[in-house]
Amino acid sequence: MGDGGFMEFSSAVDAVRFAICMQHAIEQAQPQFAKNQQFKYRIGINIGDVVADGADIFGDGVNIAARLEALAEPGGICVHQSVRDQIRGKLKLDFQDLGEITVKNIEKPYRAANIKINHMSDVVAAQPAETHRQSPSSPRRLQLSASLAAGLVILAGLGWWQMQTPAGPAP
Repeated sequence: MGDGGFMEFSSAVDAVRFAICMQHAIEQAQPQFAKNQQFKYRIGINIGDVVADGADIFGDGVNIAARLEALAEPGGICVHQSVRDQIRGKLKLDFQDLGEITVKNIEKPYRAANIKINHMSDVVAAQPAETHRQSPSSPRRLQLSASLAAGLVILAGLGWWQMQTPAGPAP
């Protein structure tokens, strides 16, 4: 996947909670660096089918997550409307609605939103994760959980890691 990564979660809530905790942890780990020298990850989260072929993965779930990642701000999280619907009432977050999005190689437009990284996401990051979950109650729910294409994390570190190069000696 080049400079990206892919993670699969059993629920949209787990995926969003992980993404928020990751963004907060990265921010907290870099206070000694100037803002223009900090890693800034973009995260896209989608629910969709994923096809595994050996070490390669593909499918609309992955493609849409990649497009969502590109819409996220550096250090931000962009989610598909289906993810937002799944976490409604479970995680209190603020969103910036991006409306209907049309992107390359995806047939139909879809609705997306950025999660605002603010005091509401600070609360989510500070909450302990649940220590146990109920197992899926139906084969359909298990299939949906197994196909949750969440957390396409593009580690645009080289692009967003803006190292200040010391100026060399003057000629």
